[in-house]
Amino acid sequence: MGKITLAHTISEKRREKGITQEQLAEFVGVTKASVSKWETGQSLPDLTLLPCLAAYFNISVDELIGFRPEMTQDEIRRFHRETAEAFTHRPFREVMEKCRKTAKEYYSCFPLLFQISSLMINHCGLCETSEERTSILQEAKEFLTRMRTESNDVLLAKQALSLEAYCLIALCHPDEALDLLAHEPYTYLPSEPLIASAWQMKGRPEKAVSVLQAGIYQNFLSLLSQMSSYLDLCTDRPDTFRETWKRICILADVFQVEQLNPGVFLSTYLKCAYGFLIQNDNTSALDVLEKYVRCACGNIYPLHLHGDRYFDQLDDWLSHCLDLGGAPPRNDAAIRQDIVSSVTENPAFLSLKDNPRFCALTLELSKLTDPGSQQGGSTE
Repeated sequence: MGKITLAHTISEKRREKGITQEQLAEFVGVTKASVSKWETGQSLPDLTLLPCLAAYFNISVDELIGFRPEMTQDEIRRFHRETAEAFTHRPFREVMEKCRKTAKEYYSCFPLLFQISSLMINHCGLCETSEERTSILQEAKEFLTRMRTESNDVLLAKQALSLEAYCLIALCHPDEALDLLAHEPYTYLPSEPLIASAWQMKGRPEKAVSVLQAGIYQNFLSLLSQMSSYLDLCTDRPDTFRETWKRICILADVFQVEQLNPGVFLSTYLKCAYGFLIQNDNTSALDVLEKYVRCACGNIYPLHLHGDRYFDQLDDWLSHCLDLGGAPPRNDAAIRQDIVSSVTENPAFLSLKDNPRFCALTLELSKLTDPGSQQGGSTE
């Protein structure tokens, strides 16, 4: 939002119009001395005079006082990038205060509030106590509730609803989450084919291709997420669990997910490995963890959403339609640390701690956080 720049604006706009302080004073109905004090910042115009001054200079009252209620998309991306980096290197509470201060300054900038909520949710694991984590999740939820109920952006309101439901589940309020999601349709007809047809009729086939690629990409990731969650429910049915994992692998291979969006698939590997452990199948669990380590230590950094040879129009869509473009919600160092600790510090894998194969995998994985290691170069 910046500082109020009323004095500078009055002086600048008066000079642009080529009038004297006396002429401005006469129009507004004050003394020349009053205008002089306004321009030097010694005093401020009466509140009732602001509309008159704004009209005279043919600008809005917001422009007159230097008030800017929203950040641009580029500013939001820069804020997110710098804040995610700060969470890695600065004290957690200091960065949280920066988030709170920025949210208060731009309280009507809903895209920014959404990203601040996302930052809070993605970094609340750094809290020193469970009470502090609960407080931050509740704080993020309140931002999201405001966006869901007050935003005129349908897509943003829908995204806020989903993230709000996530907060409720994390806060152990499943009934509230179900109530919130009760009116979300279980089935729907995607709009992308209709939009693509409209662009074709307008003689813009390249726009039709872009729309359909974005739709295929989003719906595939949604399917993958649902099948990954389904794995959790199949651990007591080994045949169904294996068949679900088999089908996930087929889909992932067809769409080359390890290259297209490795961050999504890494979490699926962990779910599957844990599922095999529940079934006392250590060999299969280690096979999956081996794939996890191979992917995690591959040439996938810095992690970001991007297209490939098939999704060759996706990068433009990501850049223009997502607030952060293809950037992840956390910075590279935090992501690497989480990828490592998700295995090395995960109590789910405690039964494997003395297994030589598991020890070799964790040793290989730990190189990701070694500053001297060249593992996982840039994809760019």
